[in-house]
Amino acid sequence: MTGRHSPGSRRRRFIRTGIATAAALAVAGGAVPFLLQGAQAEAAPVTIDAPDRYLPRGNALYAAGPDGQLERTEPDGSGTGLGRYRWVPTDGDPVDLGSQEQAGAVTGAGSNTVGIYDEAARTVTLKDLKAGTSTEITVPDGQKYLGTYGTAVLTGVWAAGAERGELHILRADGSGTTDTPVAGLDAGAIAGHTVQGGDARTLAVYYFVEGHGPSLGLLDLESAKITASLGGVSVDADSMAVFSPDHIAFYNDDMYGVRVWDRSDVTKEPVYVKVGMSAFGDTEETKGKPVIGLSGDYVLLTRKPVWVPESDIRVRLGNPLYAYPLDGGARSTVLAHVQSQIVQAPGGGALVTGGTGAADWAVRKVAPGADGAHAVTAVHGVPAKAGKVASLSLAASRLTTAEPDSRPLPAVAQRGGITVGTTPSTGTWRAVAEPDGSDAAQFKRYADVRPVGTGDGRSVVLADNAGNDVLESADADGKVTDLTKLTGAPTGPWGDGSKVLSASGRYAVYGRPGAEEDKYLVDQDAPSYRVLEGMTNAAVWGTALWTVDGAGNLEGRDLPTASGTATVSACAAKDLQAVGRWVYWECSSPYETDPVGVYDAATGTRMTLPRPGKLGDGYVVSYDSTTRRVEVTDFHTGTVAEPRTVEELPADPGVKDPVGADPYGGTFAYAVGDGRVRVADSGVPTSPATKIQSRVESSVDVSANSVDRTWSASWLLSKPVTGAKAEILNKAGRVVRTLTPTRRDASFATTWDGKVSDTRYATDGTYTWRLTGTPADGQGPALSATGTFTLTGGTRPYHDLNGGAGA
Repeated sequence: MTGRHSPGSRRRRFIRTGIATAAALAVAGGAVPFLLQGAQAEAAPVTIDAPDRYLPRGNALYAAGPDGQLERTEPDGSGTGLGRYRWVPTDGDPVDLGSQEQAGAVTGAGSNTVGIYDEAARTVTLKDLKAGTSTEITVPDGQKYLGTYGTAVLTGVWAAGAERGELHILRADGSGTTDTPVAGLDAGAIAGHTVQGGDARTLAVYYFVEGHGPSLGLLDLESAKITASLGGVSVDADSMAVFSPDHIAFYNDDMYGVRVWDRSDVTKEPVYVKVGMSAFGDTEETKGKPVIGLSGDYVLLTRKPVWVPESDIRVRLGNPLYAYPLDGGARSTVLAHVQSQIVQAPGGGALVTGGTGAADWAVRKVAPGADGAHAVTAVHGVPAKAGKVASLSLAASRLTTAEPDSRPLPAVAQRGGITVGTTPSTGTWRAVAEPDGSDAAQFKRYADVRPVGTGDGRSVVLADNAGNDVLESADADGKVTDLTKLTGAPTGPWGDGSKVLSASGRYAVYGRPGAEEDKYLVDQDAPSYRVLEGMTNAAVWGTALWTVDGAGNLEGRDLPTASGTATVSACAAKDLQAVGRWVYWECSSPYETDPVGVYDAATGTRMTLPRPGKLGDGYVVSYDSTTRRVEVTDFHTGTVAEPRTVEELPADPGVKDPVGADPYGGTFAYAVGDGRVRVADSGVPTSPATKIQSRVESSVDVSANSVDRTWSASWLLSKPVTGAKAEILNKAGRVVRTLTPTRRDASFATTWDGKVSDTRYATDGTYTWRLTGTPADGQGPALSATGTFTLTGGTRPYHDLNGGAGA
């Protein structure tokens, strides 16, 4: 495939032509050479909520009591971190516990009491979330806070640099704080990984036994004594112990399994449950550090996410939650996906956050069922988080968005049929282009794209094809066409700044804006491409192609013949847009006389605009990132009005193209933040509905020997119409067939089999087609477009009584 190239210092010859030629181009592009007067009453806007993010909302579990659990939930907004600690009761509203960022600042285990540690004040506030009471405990100097378990506060004392030390249990007794040293430690608690797990009754602590080395001891919180030792285990950064009413389970990275003791008699030999390798197993099921829990006579297990290559940007919902029976039976899957925390519930069972995906994500309790199987019940739902919109385009009431996180991989989506006013509609969301995820080289295909709607239900986008850009077209049904492959158009390195510059119906223009180098015009219906040599920018509207070169020569041509050249002086433009009679430019240099301007091809006049934006039919919509204002500048009368503020956003929406004017109507779209998009009426009257593109067969042979016995026609209009019909008229002007075209936004298509009845074909001869319809926006006269074609292979002509050719 040929590569893109720059023509160097080549300049195009400057030719200035009269208004008549420019007006002819305006008509070719669907404009009408007169100014529309008056203001249009604005319809109420419609707000389109963001699509749900594919990845479920983060919801971490820390502890559970009889009447609630300690959680942190990912808040709304662009960040991905967790929010404030909160206690979520079984009944009632959540209780905000603050935003302490120090690790372990808010802890609890096995009760309705949580401890909130203030490192600066060296105090622990014990909050009984059921009773609604608080008690404060001061941590003595020299002691390190290790956590709150039930109503007990655990601290440790280590001399500077010492590996072993002593433990203390602090309690509030009404008159102050009791400080009880833990007995039975022999040579002392080991500083690293001291507490391996526990509940309101017992902790598993790592300590040193003189003459035997490190061991895992069971610390009875009530007596403050080590009552038993679990020998034969070692502790590491990923080891953990969990407690249920009947069992104690322990895992470390060296065991490749879980040891489970009878809690009533830990001297009995533990049961060993093999769970596979820890960090990097041979299959997806054995990858990741295990996280364990207990439910009845089962070990529950999920795994923490593992590192993946940077190129693998697939969204992962979380690993499954498995249940391993203690009797050695087969493993079963409890939940398809869970987050990597399992919290034991007092009285038995465990809590996890999980489900099948964002739509049913919830905190769930897993407990033994009556038949021995696991009973999974939802404790409370975790609502989906809003996804992001990275770029937007509005064309013929169809919103196209680049969405980085609404699907497992970045995708392009559409919503068609958006309406504002008294009968608003947000349309139906559909992903129309997304990688299938099987090829790692395609993961980032739509990660950084700016799609452009074409007005006929399609969207074109310059995508990343393993480091090279590729032009694609996606229709409303989700069919994606590789236009680069189909047309043989040049490709170039991804990331050089190239993008889709403009698109309308069958035509699309792409290249690097502002650079004086080749741009490329692609015809997706008659697959082909054309090189636009040495242009800084190009735009297409219907059959009107506008280009601007490095010398600022703005030229207009009629497609596909490139006839009717009209040239005016503009500037080397980094942005060029065309809608109907209007051609807009934004200069690469801000020091030009008209750095932002618009040309009226119907009258030959030019106007200076106050700021850049997106071109609509007689107006520009802009977003000022400094003031965060969305503004509309109306110039449809030939005079530029003062910009009108539509909305001042509370924060920058963080979108590449935050606004988009609908070239095929009077509405515009703008991002308002948190993935939401608002569509509003510009208040500027729209031009009359006209045909701006068509593909109509000039002849049809309906004879039995014909390969294609059907006449076909399609049209792209300057704006949508309703009640469209295509009539076939004979030479006498009599309608012989009325067809109902299929509508897709501002385009219509139909076919005719040449019959004037169920059994009779039309007479050979010349026929006229007539397309009519009522403007969907209620503005302007009815549509009427006509043309002719010939039919052969029908019945022989005859002379009827009215003197005309019969049907």
